[in-house]
Amino acid sequence: AETTGFLFEYEYNLPLIPPMLAAMLATIAEHLLPILILSGLFTRLAAFGIVVMTLVIQIFVYPDAYPTHATWLAVAMLLMYRGAGVFSVDHWLAKR
Repeated sequence: AETTGFLFEYEYNLPLIPPMLAAMLATIAEHLLPILILSGLFTRLAAFGIVVMTLVIQIFVYPDAYPTHATWLAVAMLLMYRGAGVFSVDHWLAKR
């Protein structure tokens, strides 16, 4: 959307990456990674993506929002450590 591009260009202002590319990548990640985690497919990889995205937001965009980001990081790192569990596509694929 037009507002997303505006935010990435003027408010978020990430270094080393063009604003429109950052907006596209963030939008895809924000939609795809939670779906993967909820379905239990590539859970550890999706959680790693959430960790990377959260760290970028914490370091470059909103450095004062560490309580929220610490919660996101804790949950994502737990998923990276433990995996999705027995009711997941990952577990079903591992059994096959």
